[in-house]
Amino acid sequence: MSQLKCYLLGSPRFERDGQPLALKSSKAVALLAYLGICNTPQPREQLIALLWPDSLPDAARKNLRNTLWALRKTLGDDLLHTDADQLSLAGHVWLDVRQFETDAESPADLQAALELYRGPLLNGLALADAPDFELWLAVERERLGQHYLRLLETQIAAFRRNGDWQAVIAAAHRALAADNLQEPIYRLLMEAHARLGERADALRHYQTLRTVLARELGVEPLPETEQLRQQILAGHFQRDSAPNGNSSPTAPETTEPPPRFAPRAAVPFVGRHTELAALDEEFGQAQLGQTRIVLISGELGIGKSRLWQTWSAQLPAQITVLAARCLNTTQSLPFAPLTGLFGRSECLSGLIHPNSPVPRLWLAELSRLLPQIRQHVPGLPPPPAFPPEEEQRRLFEAFTQIVLALDSRPVVLFVDDLHWADRATLDWLVYLADRLQNWPLLLVAAYRPGDASAELSRAAAAWNRAGLVRRLPLARFNADESAQLLAALELSAEQTPLLQEKSAGNPYFLIELSRSPTS
Repeated sequence: MSQLKCYLLGSPRFERDGQPLALKSSKAVALLAYLGICNTPQPREQLIALLWPDSLPDAARKNLRNTLWALRKTLGDDLLHTDADQLSLAGHVWLDVRQFETDAESPADLQAALELYRGPLLNGLALADAPDFELWLAVERERLGQHYLRLLETQIAAFRRNGDWQAVIAAAHRALAADNLQEPIYRLLMEAHARLGERADALRHYQTLRTVLARELGVEPLPETEQLRQQILAGHFQRDSAPNGNSSPTAPETTEPPPRFAPRAAVPFVGRHTELAALDEEFGQAQLGQTRIVLISGELGIGKSRLWQTWSAQLPAQITVLAARCLNTTQSLPFAPLTGLFGRSECLSGLIHPNSPVPRLWLAELSRLLPQIRQHVPGLPPPPAFPPEEEQRRLFEAFTQIVLALDSRPVVLFVDDLHWADRATLDWLVYLADRLQNWPLLLVAAYRPGDASAELSRAAAAWNRAGLVRRLPLARFNADESAQLLAALELSAEQTPLLQEKSAGNPYFLIELSRSPTS
């Protein structure tokens, strides 16, 4: 029997008995991928709602028939299995996603699994007229991408144990090609190059990491990364190029103990008295039982996150503070900041348990995005099937029910880098503010105006019309504020004018310039 192979990881392609098959319809590719990855029979009406949500019923059913005809014509009549009003992919069809997940379960097949991952799921495919399919695709892309990264981490750890530094470098580059914000991977690259005697390459990767973190997240490398850099500069790694060597994977090879490095002095908080007072005022309004929104805006390095950290640190211990962060790398993943926030162990243990104040109905809804909930609350019923629009609305309410279950007046929710929020998260924040207008909630968000999406601008405008929002644009430091900061960093007053000019009053650049050797 001839074999049909469907490659969905990376750019989709199809072949039968080694001969390529041209499937040109994007909707046909999307339908095949959905049936194959779901791996259970799917009702026709659900497929219609997923792929043709804006079509009239008769037109949508015709579109499905035409798409099924195109699939069978190109890939064969034996491609699909029909049972009553449900469709599924035939069991004999080979799917690279299924094989990838099967191979990933066996350590012996680790390399085979990695070779199957040619790139993100259905790379390059986009269906602007099918938003719920796009949502499903984004979730699956992220799930499979994270699985791939975990496999790479396992492989890199094995190479490192064996002292195969060239292999560590090659695998680390593959990991960074998939996600360039993985600081532990940069440290492995730095160590591998240092152990091969390539100190310049090791330090080059440190500089790359520093640039990426500053541009994407506005943060500095972790202390352990700084310590590794100092050890490399001091020559505490001996050349060790032999694979399967006996070098220690955890400590530099030297007869002397590694040098101790003093941590950087804490940077003092300067100025922003008006903004701190405004946050206090909005907190007081929220305590009275109304939702308030504070939007902190400004350029990279201006101190948005530092303002929040300084202000929130003085809140009473009984106030519940939730903090989420949006990332550039997860803009296409729906609800990514929320699943990250509510999926944390402290949130799960504190709110999600058999006696949870959150009704089981809403816990079941949340389990669509947070399947680990079912481990904390056994016996949850499966969430019922609804049209995609209703499913999203119920997810909005489920996340809102978690906020309502918190015993705090007010609940304080902070979202950092809101300019990178996905559409679903932004829509939920709009829903939350409208749903809880007369409830003690303080929403604080930080964002860069130059990177704000049209959706964020519309949301801010709607909050402004409703009288819910207070804007706090952060200005650059003036000469007096710069002098105060530099004096706290123990720099002489003579250096202030030059550093103020070079930094243009941006606190982050002012601090970095003050730490340069020429200062």
